[in-house]
Amino acid sequence: MIFILSLYIRPDRRIIKLSHVLLLPVIIGIINGLFRYAFYEVFKDMYYFLNPILYLLLGSMIARRYDRMDSLRAIAWVGSMCSLYLIFYMFNNYGYTALTAPREARESLSVTGFAATGVAAIILLCDKLFFGAALFSNFRAWIGLLLINLLSLYLSASRTDLLVFVISLSMMLYVKFQHRKHYILLYLVFGGLILSVFLLSNPQSRFAEALLKAPEEITIQPAENVIEINENYRGHEAYMTMRTIRKGNFEERLGGQGFGATVDMGSYTPLNIRHIPIMHNGYPYILLKTGWIGMTVYILFGLLLLRLSLKGKDRDLSQDDGTFPFWKSFPIISALGLYVTNVSITGIFNPESVILWIACGLSLQYKLDLDGRICNHRKLQHETNDV
Repeated sequence: MIFILSLYIRPDRRIIKLSHVLLLPVIIGIINGLFRYAFYEVFKDMYYFLNPILYLLLGSMIARRYDRMDSLRAIAWVGSMCSLYLIFYMFNNYGYTALTAPREARESLSVTGFAATGVAAIILLCDKLFFGAALFSNFRAWIGLLLINLLSLYLSASRTDLLVFVISLSMMLYVKFQHRKHYILLYLVFGGLILSVFLLSNPQSRFAEALLKAPEEITIQPAENVIEINENYRGHEAYMTMRTIRKGNFEERLGGQGFGATVDMGSYTPLNIRHIPIMHNGYPYILLKTGWIGMTVYILFGLLLLRLSLKGKDRDLSQDDGTFPFWKSFPIISALGLYVTNVSITGIFNPESVILWIACGLSLQYKLDLDGRICNHRKLQHETNDV
């Protein structure tokens, strides 16, 4: 689909150049793994590593074809539909007690949240902060969709999604009220108090327990028995992956062991698998497949994305409808969400996170378009003044 779209809509050359940076790890992974491992395993890793490139370009193409407000509205609706599905599924299969015990319901049903839910909630909140209700002029529709997405975010009981949502909302508030920093302080203090009251009032709840245990679960450390493996499987996975990497020779540490490489867990996991091809922590995953070259490329890509998002002309009120700060910061927020979730759910490569890559490409494209419009307007002003 992306290839067909590219025949009719060409992404911005700056975004094409940016995405080309991520081709190097793909090439390295294919070369190192193609003749060493099963073709299916190689192809699967190649698919995961191509996701960021393809969906970043797709976001750019959507932005060049459709109106920016229509695009944001579409993402908000997609997130809302995902949220409705999650709410209906949990209430139908677990009952309304999911409202008081969301973590227990999540674990019982083995469900996960949708990244689109958090993105939609942020966009809906920003509708009032930046757009003046331009996305949803009907207040009832706006408040209804916002409540649906916030309820879904709560019911999913996802620590990762909650963290990304809080970080994103904090950044958006900072962008909006950066000249009135006391507002930011009040919001942060208020949010901290709510979280503290929640944790202290019900410290025995599964969600509070999960929040407090989160740092321990992602710490890279070995597990001594099956119980510890089940409780801290992310950290144990990462530890076994790093041990596999250290056993490799210099070339394998530098360029990785290739697509298709697996990690011997030493014992069978709860899913009855001993050799795992994909880890929850995306950074050891990058090191295993593409080595320090791949890790360096992803760090460089993040810095280049940050530079491209921040670079450009200052806001020009004659060409900006007041939304420029949003378009300037939203690519950074999307990328930050991906890099943060990469620690726990392989966020950079996770198919469930493609909405973040699309949002990143889409908002970056609109930001670049506004930059060009502002630049052309200033050139026209200079020419007029010269005359």
